[in-house]
Amino acid sequence: SILSNFNYQLTDDIQFRGRASASLSETNTRYAGTPVSTNAPTMAADNPMNPLGTDISEIRMRSVQIGERDTTTETNSIDFLAGLVGYWDVGSGIDWEINAQHTRSTTDSFNYNLINDNIVQDLINTGNYDVFNTTGMSYEDWDAQMADLYGQAAHTGVYQAQFNSTQFDGLLSGMLYEGNGVTLAAVVGAEYEMIEFVQLSDPQSAAGIISGGSGGDDVDATRDRSSGYLELQSSLPYNVDLSAAVRYERYEQEGNIASGFASSTFDSVVPKFSASWRPVDSLLLRASWGESFRAPNMGEMFSGEALSFERTLDTVWCSANPGADENYCSPSNQYKTFYGGNPDLQAEEGESLTLGFVWNVTDDWSIETSYYDISYDSKIEVVDVADLIREEEANGGSQYIVRGSDGKIETIHSQYRNLSALETSGFDFVTSYNQETDFGDFRLKLEMTHVLDYKTKADAESDFFDEAGLQDKPEWRGSASVNWTRDNWSAAWTTYYIGGQDSGAVEYNNKYLVDVSSYFKHNVQLTYAHDWNGSITLGVNNAFDEEAPTWYNYADYRDVNTGLYDVLGRTWFVTINQKF
Repeated sequence: SILSNFNYQLTDDIQFRGRASASLSETNTRYAGTPVSTNAPTMAADNPMNPLGTDISEIRMRSVQIGERDTTTETNSIDFLAGLVGYWDVGSGIDWEINAQHTRSTTDSFNYNLINDNIVQDLINTGNYDVFNTTGMSYEDWDAQMADLYGQAAHTGVYQAQFNSTQFDGLLSGMLYEGNGVTLAAVVGAEYEMIEFVQLSDPQSAAGIISGGSGGDDVDATRDRSSGYLELQSSLPYNVDLSAAVRYERYEQEGNIASGFASSTFDSVVPKFSASWRPVDSLLLRASWGESFRAPNMGEMFSGEALSFERTLDTVWCSANPGADENYCSPSNQYKTFYGGNPDLQAEEGESLTLGFVWNVTDDWSIETSYYDISYDSKIEVVDVADLIREEEANGGSQYIVRGSDGKIETIHSQYRNLSALETSGFDFVTSYNQETDFGDFRLKLEMTHVLDYKTKADAESDFFDEAGLQDKPEWRGSASVNWTRDNWSAAWTTYYIGGQDSGAVEYNNKYLVDVSSYFKHNVQLTYAHDWNGSITLGVNNAFDEEAPTWYNYADYRDVNTGLYDVLGRTWFVTINQKF
């Protein structure tokens, strides 16, 4: 990657500024040989290689003979910005700027050793491939035959994406009034952006006949965004500060979908207000209230269906048929799941309130506390397959779950949806203390967050469901650190804490969920700043090699929530920093 910033003084009051950057990245990943499962092969009863003599409805196989699935992904991006920044000597003075920016990003991904399901099926139908080795071949001969079968069906998945953005913006700011202990400043601005976004899979992957990849999540869409904003900032007597802001956003976006063409327009006026008061020098009281607005992005609205195999427990069938099929009712059972966009999405709307204070108890000790209350309406999320099954169970059916004649799940269709509501509230607490001693300077800091509630409901008819304290939604999180400096030396010890969580087995109707214990992780580092304008740091993350809480079948192949916990274990590092 390379980045350059530059400026040129055109006149005493006008400056040209620019920025140019470019980056190239290549990523190589490897997964196990392809499971031929997107469209599992079948074998007719009269096939000469059928060992049972009856129709086989599904053959489970994995193409290990031709190697692992290797993917190479190249991403290129460039960004250019040019603008003018100036000053008008009018009234109290006006600062202004105008900018133009263009960004382009391309992605090319090649996924090797995937399998074309149709070719595998055609080759099995010929009766020339003894996949069960009913003829008693040697392992070497059978292995060579399977390598030939998979070699003929091998497919290289291709994914390409391009993102183009051109944006223009400008603003004016200045002091509107100043006198009698009162000041009033303002900034007003406008933005306009044009975006083109295309992502395509190869036709076979998009058609759903390729195992080992996802495919199908094609997007061809454009978006025009217009916005304007105004913000006022005022200082009043008695150390009171007030601010008010309003922003107008308008999105016009259109894209191709399976049924043809779709377009939508979203717009909203969003206000925000905040106030602070310092009754004494050591205490600051503050409050803010605002509304929020987010239009669905182009992928959420216009992407086609991509294939995945999600693990969950079919509580509907398994509760009605206890003990009938232990394999099917295993929580590790996978279901063919299609994820896609939703052109009928509405914009998210939200409201937030924060109240708090900062108190400098002494010159060395400070306390900061905040209360927050945030709510969303029509929140945009992909619905988890377990939630879809719970929704089906509650409503007596689901348009998103397709079941066979035996009542078992055949396919699940999930998509981005507007959840009816999400409400959450809690407290943030921070305190720090500094102490100078003959052995060096110490700084102690404690940060804690407590979630009071995290309530969601999937639709207008549902009741709120509070997930705070249940699995993946800890009520308590925090960190404590001790920093020490003396001369050229410094050291730090930081402890991270994630509170335990209730299993939610009753709430989620899943007997396989378990309680999660509290988690502590300790990071330690020592730094020496030498006299040649540089430093050397030796450290260890997760010093006591604490294992993250695990439980059977957390998600996919993982047994731990990687979004919450460190799964690397004890990790040593050395950092050398040298300035010239």
